[in-house]
Amino acid sequence: MDPQLGRWTADLDGDFVVFLIGATVHDPAVATEASELLMSMVDMLDELEADPSKGLLGYTSHGEPGKGVIVQYWRSFDELEASRATLGLGTPLCGARGTGLAPRSAEQPVSGMKPLR
Repeated sequence: MDPQLGRWTADLDGDFVVFLIGATVHDPAVATEASELLMSMVDMLDELEADPSKGLLGYTSHGEPGKGVIVQYWRSFDELEASRATLGLGTPLCGARGTGLAPRSAEQPVSGMKPLR
């Protein structure tokens, strides 16, 4: 995927989900293993992006070796959850005990951020 510099918008009907996942490697002894994990995640996202029925609208990677973030755009929270279950990634994002992530609508800003309208 080629980088697209600048500010971009999308015209979508209904809600969508932005999922951020990232890491910073503090121990150089595990840097190679962490890089391999990140590359396998990118390969998995490429496969999901190739099949629109899975719900992944697209993704971008940001950062450098040892630290970075992947921004994923999903059609719905349910499809994000379903992809995790299909891939065998374990614990759901929104756990029964209130752990993990919970879906948040545009009406529920995070950390004082205002929703875009």
